[in-house]
Amino acid sequence: MAGTFIYTSKTMEAEVTSVIDGDTFRIRTNEGNTEKVRMLLIDTPEIGEQPEPYALEARDYTKELLGGQTVHLEFDESERDQYGRLLAYVYVDDRMVNELLLEKGLARVAVFPPDTMYVADFREIESKAREAKLRVWSIDNYVTNRGFNADAAASGQ
Repeated sequence: MAGTFIYTSKTMEAEVTSVIDGDTFRIRTNEGNTEKVRMLLIDTPEIGEQPEPYALEARDYTKELLGGQTVHLEFDESERDQYGRLLAYVYVDDRMVNELLLEKGLARVAVFPPDTMYVADFREIESKAREAKLRVWSIDNYVTNRGFNADAAASGQ
């Protein structure tokens, strides 16, 4: 486990204003700016026009954890992705939300170097959820190295 949140120069505090999906949300910074944040090292199923299995559960769980909360963001090597979103490990009440989504089987590990600070911890958490066949792991061949396979989900249910 990554442990408790420690303030450094690579952290910030912000208020969550809305949750977009399981791994993306909006914040208001202390300066009053609105930003989108994408959680590092995880991927949750997409909502889109036809939500993938467990996409709505992932969004609702993230909303339950983050809605209206003040969060602590911890940055890795990259501050933003190609879409301009902040990339962060997200903490609320000293618990890392990225890890909680993995523990619940609502996310998979998604590695995009150089942002790999907690990859070993995350893979261990993911492995436990996979062995227990929790949520996304309950559908054979649904989770892939590139995301989620909706075809496997459709044929497996």
